[in-house]
Amino acid sequence: MEGQPPVEFTVENIERALHQLYFDPNVSVKDAAQKWLMSAQVSPQAWQFCWVLLQKDKAAEVQFFGANALFVKISHHWAELPADHYGNLRTQLFQQILAFAGGPRMVLTRLCVALSAFALNTMPEVWPEAVKGIVDTFQQASSTELTPSQRCGALLELLTVLPEQHNTTCLAQSRRGTVRNAMQEGLPHVLPLLQTLLEQPSPLDVQQQALKCFSSWVTFGVPLNQVEGLTNLAFKAVRSQELFDVAIDALVNVVLQPMAYKFPGTVQKFIPQVLQLQDMLETAIKDKDMDTCNGLCRLAVAIGENHSKVLLESTGEHKQNSLELIKIIMMCTGLPGRYPVDETASDMTFSFWYILQDDMIASEPQAFQDHCAYFIPLYMNLVEIMLIKVQYPPDAEYATWSAEEKEQFRCYRQDIADTLVYAFNLLRDSLLNFLYAMLSTILQQDRKQQEETWQPTEGCLHAFLSIGESVDPEECSDHCILNMFNLIPKVPITHVKLAETTLYTIGAYAEWLNSHPELLGGLMPLILSGFNNPDLTLSSTLTLKDVAQECAKNMQPYSNDILSACQNALTGNVMKAKDSIRLMHAVGSLLSALPVQDILNYLHAILGPHVGQLEASLNEQPSASSKAVVLQKLNMLSMLFSALDIRRPESEEAEKRQPKPRADEPQPVLLVLQQVYPIVQRVVSQWIADTGVIEAVCEMFKRAVRTLQDEIAPMTAQLSELLVQIYNAIPQSAILDMAKQLLTLFHSSEDHAASMQSLFLQLTTRTIALFQQAIREHPDLVEGFMVLASSMLKRCPAVLFQENSNPEALFQCGLMALSFPENHVVKSTCTFFAELIGQSSNHPLVAQVVNQHGRTLLEVVMKAIGGDAPRSVTDNMADILMALNKNCFQAACTWMGEVMKVEGFPSQLVTAQQKEQFARNVLKERVNKRKIKETVKEFSLLCRGLYGTEYAAETDFEL
Repeated sequence: MEGQPPVEFTVENIERALHQLYFDPNVSVKDAAQKWLMSAQVSPQAWQFCWVLLQKDKAAEVQFFGANALFVKISHHWAELPADHYGNLRTQLFQQILAFAGGPRMVLTRLCVALSAFALNTMPEVWPEAVKGIVDTFQQASSTELTPSQRCGALLELLTVLPEQHNTTCLAQSRRGTVRNAMQEGLPHVLPLLQTLLEQPSPLDVQQQALKCFSSWVTFGVPLNQVEGLTNLAFKAVRSQELFDVAIDALVNVVLQPMAYKFPGTVQKFIPQVLQLQDMLETAIKDKDMDTCNGLCRLAVAIGENHSKVLLESTGEHKQNSLELIKIIMMCTGLPGRYPVDETASDMTFSFWYILQDDMIASEPQAFQDHCAYFIPLYMNLVEIMLIKVQYPPDAEYATWSAEEKEQFRCYRQDIADTLVYAFNLLRDSLLNFLYAMLSTILQQDRKQQEETWQPTEGCLHAFLSIGESVDPEECSDHCILNMFNLIPKVPITHVKLAETTLYTIGAYAEWLNSHPELLGGLMPLILSGFNNPDLTLSSTLTLKDVAQECAKNMQPYSNDILSACQNALTGNVMKAKDSIRLMHAVGSLLSALPVQDILNYLHAILGPHVGQLEASLNEQPSASSKAVVLQKLNMLSMLFSALDIRRPESEEAEKRQPKPRADEPQPVLLVLQQVYPIVQRVVSQWIADTGVIEAVCEMFKRAVRTLQDEIAPMTAQLSELLVQIYNAIPQSAILDMAKQLLTLFHSSEDHAASMQSLFLQLTTRTIALFQQAIREHPDLVEGFMVLASSMLKRCPAVLFQENSNPEALFQCGLMALSFPENHVVKSTCTFFAELIGQSSNHPLVAQVVNQHGRTLLEVVMKAIGGDAPRSVTDNMADILMALNKNCFQAACTWMGEVMKVEGFPSQLVTAQQKEQFARNVLKERVNKRKIKETVKEFSLLCRGLYGTEYAAETDFEL
């Protein structure tokens, strides 16, 4: 076979193809060989050649292929095998398993998987008591070539993969319960065997396999009270270095199995045995044996997470055991060393602390108080540990960490932040007071010592930052937060990491600071100092943005200093483009609280240089650098427009109580927009073919419109003309989105009716023309247009049905869009059709189009339901059927009858009776959208051959 695999599935050709797959250096030859081999193992000849490939003189990879081919045929092509061959196949499988009991191991395992698949296909009807039969066969087998250990190992391998195969095989729902019962009947033959092997001085490999087998059957599902003896033996095996890993796996699976909660008494018996392993954990910590630490931590956390209610509700001696178990988990949380360099186990415990506090909070009030008496001290201890674990290492050590380790530590700190929130849910003021006491103590140290060891200070502030969003001033004592903020200006900012955390902490409490304006004066210098450090521009601009958004009015006394600092920062070379864009939001928020004339003066000073740079860039040849300037300046304007609003109420509550009266002065955003508009026109002319720039222009306009609302009216005609100009030249979805915003605002305005109708008509005409070309390459355009048309149909159909409109062309475009592969396009198109059909009773022209082309639409919808479209859009197709039912019922009945009479439509898998039933169920629903969607979903599954399958049930949740 030179280069290309042969067509004939012979043993010689298979061996040659396998040699190519494993040893040929040519990748294309390997790929071709692999494809051919996959065809070979599903061919009818595989039932014969697999046995030849398993001969002892064959290479291991050939034998493995033979064993795998057997598994594939048994698991996926069972119907090919006549019933009278079942017995012979079972005998041959047992013979081969015994033949390979001495190895190679991979072939033995694959043969065991094949026999497991056979058992799942035949139990209990053809092979009653299959599990007992497997055990008996091996116990009765006699072979001089096999040692007892090898024979026992092969039996255990088979008993291990059988429940695994059951858990992973997709059996029919009706058969799954029958097979499961048959396997459960075999438990009395498996569990005693495993217990005997673990109690006797069996060879080490046999004990390992016995524990793996135990673990496999536990995962399958065994009542906990039936495996207490085996569980005790597994706990003993934990002490063995060779058996540690498999014993831990087995014990974790015991406590993780779904039915374990039914046996709280048995779980309580396990806890003392975990406590007896504490000395082992302490030794492992001392010896820095992380593998042992990880295993013991897994076991303790598994019990704690899955049986937290058992821990909470225990009494007497069991309560003390529960507390001791939690202390072991605490020991794991506080493992010495730094994550993830020195230890990798502490993060396993975080979810336990969440589950425990969640169960405590969910308990009855009296029970909650009782729990608090026991567990509040533990959570306070947890906070102390978190404050240590969250700390950065010394700079010299941190510099040696890899990028991956640094990222893991960043995620770890975020997990600690979440865990501190869980603790705060219970501790409330106690936690705030503790953090204040800790920070006070640190700040009383010698200043030089503080500068050298900044990490404890940063750790305290990180904890305070973490709980920021959870702090409710109405529930927590105000003075607790006030105490912390009185300390922040005293923190010696000697390190970038400390400065970042301090800034983020201030931003996290921005809403609270609005009620305590007396603190702002002391915090502003700290925030503004970050503008001069490239490493702090991100955190300082984010913090100023958050604080300005919440406290703009209270920041007026400091506005001149802040805005001057912003102006200097924006003209300097310290900030990155993203930071300068973000800073404009803070500028906009601050300006909103000032008199209009002051706003305009500041805007001239702050914005003027950047508008000049934007204009200057247009005198250059387009390049990557000039594009970067254009995008930065446009985005700065966008951010300013979104934040600068002199009409904005001070708060949502203030807006509800008494809307702020409309001011006589024009909105500054409108004045700025009018001034920069000619420059923006030049930007569009120069960069009209660049999607990124046009999107930035549209985003700027959208934010301005969102702020101005109907005050944008003086510029409506100009904006409409610009949008049409761009769309006619290079159609882009951003234009459609912007147009939707304008049309929504001004569709009912008499002054702007003509320009709005013209805008929609021109966009529609251009889009319809695109549908005659390569529209498949622009799904975003199709989706954008369908969303726009749907919105107009819903809010202002008059815009759609004007004198020169063409509903028929729109209908045809929609039919094309329904066949797009992109789900989001199909969904938006279904909405369009539902809205369009809904207008047929009010607009004769629409009714005429629906009557002419409704049958074609129904055919397309039924094809989609029948399998042409993904299942995720069937609900949306049901919306079209509902619209047809409600608005043109007689015609819908006729069309449905006609299309359902077509043989094999919409699928060969549904009968005429099923189609007739579906049509009846659909046509009788004109109100209940849920019922029609259920009917469509069921019929779609029938059409795809998935109805009643486990796959359909599993994927339905994902859809």
